[in-house]
Amino acid sequence: MMKYFICLLCLGLVGLTSKLANAETSPGAFAAGQSQLSIGGGTSSIGDGSYLILQGRYGYFWADGLVAELGLQGGVPLDDDLSSIYVFTPGVTAYLYQLGVVVPYAGAFYQYALSEQPLDETSAIGARAGIVLRQGGGFLGLGARVTQGIECGKDCRTVSPEFSLMLSF
Repeated sequence: MMKYFICLLCLGLVGLTSKLANAETSPGAFAAGQSQLSIGGGTSSIGDGSYLILQGRYGYFWADGLVAELGLQGGVPLDDDLSSIYVFTPGVTAYLYQLGVVVPYAGAFYQYALSEQPLDETSAIGARAGIVLRQGGGFLGLGARVTQGIECGKDCRTVSPEFSLMLSF
């Protein structure tokens, strides 16, 4: 069900992009040369445990609306017998800034996990999509992310919500 939602969201973004091709809107905080700092979090099930996920990302816009990012996530165990997990995540995200206050986004990423406990999968690829709301000098993001382990099947696929607060400078 979620894969259909993500496919429909991506098709909608493609349709909006074609309609906005002639729009003359300033990229503002999404302009080439701008930097972006994002913090966020959520929850996730990893293995047999539940984790509170805290994340930070730094991004640099190398083209209007297109940012290259480096992120670090920390998984804080919600169960006493688990150890923390740290995840390094480089990626790319595109923003449709032409819409004004509501800015849809879609992106792709790779992630590598480190932990004291044995993990079934340490490398994964994924996709993310959602919207960002402009709020003064900052942005509030809400979306979803799908992560697929590289060396395993559907058992290693997770879908999770994504909340973020972004600052641009």
